[in-house]
Amino acid sequence: MEAVEFVALYSYACENARRAELQEGALPATKAEKCGRRGISAAILSKCTRDGGFIPVNKNLWSLSYVTCMGCFSFLLLGGMYFVTDIKGWWGGQPFIYPGMNSILVYVGHSLLGFYFPFSWEMRIQQSHWEWLFQSLWGTALWVLIAYLLYRKKFFLKI
Repeated sequence: MEAVEFVALYSYACENARRAELQEGALPATKAEKCGRRGISAAILSKCTRDGGFIPVNKNLWSLSYVTCMGCFSFLLLGGMYFVTDIKGWWGGQPFIYPGMNSILVYVGHSLLGFYFPFSWEMRIQQSHWEWLFQSLWGTALWVLIAYLLYRKKFFLKI
């Protein structure tokens, strides 16, 4: 059975099952059920491997297995963050709140100043990933600091 035929048959079977449930008066599918279907679809399509499935997980081609896999993982991450921030209140979202309040300023500032010191510098060792990583983390930390200082002064750029 070809992968495309399999996907068509699987989709058809899921839709018919849902239609039958709705006719019996069942509630529509919850987000968790949809996430589970996406995860199962990704697992079947990729055979739980990176390259050996019916449709390999390929980010560059945005294959069906890649899209369903990322949809499932993004839902799980969103659900986890919702639990941690909103339900339990263990985390308030800092430091992401500060750049989010001045996102246009951070974006334009990085576009204009991102190639100048202190946000970036000339690399001594071009093959060193550690220096690239440090430079990226340093630039990000500086923009978060700038956004935090502007947040404290209650300065928000609006369009």
